[in-house]
Amino acid sequence: MNNSQLRHAHIWLRPTAVWAALVLLGLASLGSAYLPLNAFNTPLNLTIAGIMVILLWLFLMGLIGSDALLRLIAVAGFQRLFHSRLRRPTRPAARILC
Repeated sequence: MNNSQLRHAHIWLRPTAVWAALVLLGLASLGSAYLPLNAFNTPLNLTIAGIMVILLWLFLMGLIGSDALLRLIAVAGFQRLFHSRLRRPTRPAARILC
């Protein structure tokens, strides 16, 4: 292989590995839903989801090689989104008008 072919293969190596890890983590989450883990099921699935988010942030969003300020802004934006979803008041069910 010459240099351009190696560079082309290297471009696809990291996203493919991250994609495979995301698929495996998704399958692990799906598989854990069918296991009788009782109270351990929710923390396990939240841990799996957290690992998936970290993989997306670091590798697919390119935060692994970015400045500290950009990483801080990304974390603050996610934290703002998460807390706004938690604090949203629940709405009563919509009335059906005949």
